[in-house]
Amino acid sequence: MDERALVPEDIERGLDVVDDVLVYTQDTPQLKKRLLYSYRRCNGCGVCVKACPTEALELGPIPEIATGLDVPPITWNIDRCTFCGMCAALCPIGAIEMHTLDEEGESSTQSLLEMNVHMNERCLPCLLCERSCPNDAITLSLNIPRKEELVSFEEDAEGTIEIDRERCTLCGLCAHFCDALLMVEREPEVNTPCPFEDVLVDEDRCDYCTLCAQLCPEDAIKVVRTKGSEVTVAPPSIEGKVEVDAKRCTRAGWCRAVCPYDAVELTRPFEGTIRLLRGPLLECDPVGCHACFNVCPSECFYVKAPEDTEHGGVEGIRIGVRSEYCIYCGACEHACPLDGIVVERSEVRHRTLPEGAWHEQWSRAVDALKGASRGRPELKKTIDRVVYTPPTPDHGIESVPEKHLDEVRESIRVLEECLRDPKIRRRMEDGDA
Repeated sequence: MDERALVPEDIERGLDVVDDVLVYTQDTPQLKKRLLYSYRRCNGCGVCVKACPTEALELGPIPEIATGLDVPPITWNIDRCTFCGMCAALCPIGAIEMHTLDEEGESSTQSLLEMNVHMNERCLPCLLCERSCPNDAITLSLNIPRKEELVSFEEDAEGTIEIDRERCTLCGLCAHFCDALLMVEREPEVNTPCPFEDVLVDEDRCDYCTLCAQLCPEDAIKVVRTKGSEVTVAPPSIEGKVEVDAKRCTRAGWCRAVCPYDAVELTRPFEGTIRLLRGPLLECDPVGCHACFNVCPSECFYVKAPEDTEHGGVEGIRIGVRSEYCIYCGACEHACPLDGIVVERSEVRHRTLPEGAWHEQWSRAVDALKGASRGRPELKKTIDRVVYTPPTPDHGIESVPEKHLDEVRESIRVLEECLRDPKIRRRMEDGDA
C-alpha cells in the first residue's frame, strides 16, 4: 500500500533543515506540530525505533556512523509518522523534541523518563564534580574570598605546613582559596575519574597564616606559624552552589563516584546489564575502531591488556566497560561491527503515562524498551484513510508475458530486500553497487 494513503487530505507534512537539526512538520487548520531531530546529538541508541508505534523510524548504518560517516543515525518515514511524540518523550539523551501549536498556544512534549542529578544538603560544595564531569554538565559557583582579600602577605613570616594525605579528599578548596597550595591535575578517565592526583605546597608563597587549615573540611592541613603577627581574622565559610545542565548531563554518575561526601543523588532512566562477548571481541581493535567509545554518552569503555580482568574485565579481549556508569541506552550494541556487545534493559523509570486512546501504546512502548515484542496499532481505526490511486504511466513498454510473471515477481522481491538494507542503499548512492 502506498504510504500516502495513511495521510488525510487536510494534513500537510514537510521537512526543513536548520543547521544540524531536521525539522519534520505536520500542519492542519487547527494544529501545527514540529518534530526537531538533532542528528549530531543522536548516538543511534535506537530507543525511539523500538518505541515508535507505527514503525516510522529506522536505524541507519550505525557502525559506519560511529566511525565517521556523517549521516543521521535515524531515518524518518514521515508518511507513517503520527507525530504522537513517543520518540521525544522517551529519548534518553534529548536528541528529539516535539512542539505543538494550537489555539491555546505552544507546548512541548516533556520527557517521561525519570532521570535526575542533584546535590543534597551534604554538598560543601567543592571542585571535584565539576572537574570530573565528562560532558561539562556541572557548573560550580563558589562564594569564598581569596586569602589576599582577608589578610596581607607577610614576607618575614616563618613556620611549618603539612598535609595529611590520608585525610585529604583532594576537594581543591584550599587551592581555590590560596595560591600557595597547588592541585596536581590529571585528565579524568573512567577508571580514574578524580581530576586531581595530589595537592602540593609552594612554601615560597606561604606565610603560614593558618587560614587554609581552618578552611579545610577534613582537618587535613596542619599549619604552625613560628614567626609573624597573630592572625585574628575569622576563616571564611564554604558557600556556593552546584548547577547541573539537564540537557548535557547523561546521568553516568562520574560525579557521584568522585564525591567524598555522598552528596550526589542520581536517578537513571534505565537499569539493566551490559555484556561483552569474548568470542566476537577477540578480533576487536579498540584503538583502530573506537566505535563504542564514540557513541557512549557515559564514556564508560576503556582499552585494557588482554590478561587484565580488573573491574570485571573479560580475559582475552582488549576492551573493557565500567557498567556502574552505563545508562543502558544500547548505542554501543548497534555500533559494534563485530556484534560483540549485548545490552538488556530490565527497568524503565518513567512518570505517569498519558491517558486516553493511546495509553496502551505508551505502555507497549515502555515494554518494548525492556525487550518485549512491540505491538502496533491498527491505523485505519485511528485516522481517516484517503485512497490514493497513482496514474499508470505509459512508457511504451509491452506487457510481460504470463509465463514470465513469476520470474519478474521473484526479481522484484529480491530487489526490494536489497533496497531495505541501508548499507546497500548507501553503496548505490555512491555508485559502488
